[in-house]
Amino acid sequence: MALNTSVGIQTWELITCLGAVNQLELNIFLPCTHNDDVEALSSHVRDRFRLDEHQVTFIPVFPTDESREFNRDREVVTRAHSILPVSIRPGGYMEGLIEQAKRQGKPVDRRFEVKYQPRRQPLGYRIDSEHVNPEVEKLNDSYLIHWTRSSNGPWPTESLFDYYGAIIDSEDYPRSAFHTLSNILDTRIIKGSPKNIPGKVAAVSFSNRPPAKMAELMSWRSRYRVMSFEPYGIGIEKRTALEKGVLPVIYYDRSSGDSAKCVNGSDRWRTQSRGVKSDWSVEDEYRLAGDLAFSDIPRNSLIAICHTEDEAEQITAKTGIRTVPFVVKGD
Repeated sequence: MALNTSVGIQTWELITCLGAVNQLELNIFLPCTHNDDVEALSSHVRDRFRLDEHQVTFIPVFPTDESREFNRDREVVTRAHSILPVSIRPGGYMEGLIEQAKRQGKPVDRRFEVKYQPRRQPLGYRIDSEHVNPEVEKLNDSYLIHWTRSSNGPWPTESLFDYYGAIIDSEDYPRSAFHTLSNILDTRIIKGSPKNIPGKVAAVSFSNRPPAKMAELMSWRSRYRVMSFEPYGIGIEKRTALEKGVLPVIYYDRSSGDSAKCVNGSDRWRTQSRGVKSDWSVEDEYRLAGDLAFSDIPRNSLIAICHTEDEAEQITAKTGIRTVPFVVKGD
């Protein structure tokens, strides 16, 4: 008997990882468009979850109509021999599918079910500028800071198997901004990412904006379900960073005559529109194409920033790098 599961949504992918860890036979319902190469997608999923080709059967699920709805959940429930709910939102689509299957005589085993708990704490937070540590204010623009934030998925080059495995083994979320910063300091490398970089060139981003002034930019972006910035980062003395090849971003106005040159030139990866609704130039961004390894940079040319004093003490004790808490406790 096989475990029916899927990919593309974190709840399904977590189940897929658990199946892979326990070496279960898997039926993976694979969301596809009619133009997708199903075999290539299947191979990609096998690689990312470290699945043996004899362990898994892929079942393509195509859009059913012009709305492009896959009806993946319905397919999984319909083809299941029995259903084992874990945490089901009351009144949700999956609850309706399970109740329908139950009425049709399909076994529903609730031994493993736990009560659904909606999120009670806000997803985002904001730093009050009045509570910024005076030591952060002293930094001014002497460092170029690579700010880290919580990741909604795996780190660059990390497999989905390792990502979900870390979640399974951790009491807190292991890809928070603090854990991301810790990983950078452990590996002594900042991996470049093509996300939001013109030309899809992998690059590392820094900000020359004084760290204390970043507090006003730290807010929740509900559209993308991420914080714009969080109070965690690794800083490199500006002169050292420039010697490493870090360059200032070239900002342009879309309406200017120079915009086409900026967008289409060889330095496209280091260009950025100032924007319409927001002025991105306030971030005073710098970029480096590729990855930045800093194992050869002396510790006294580096600085780390953490949210709290306890976190800063942990980082300093572990790495020997001066770490400044972004906020400090009041008297």
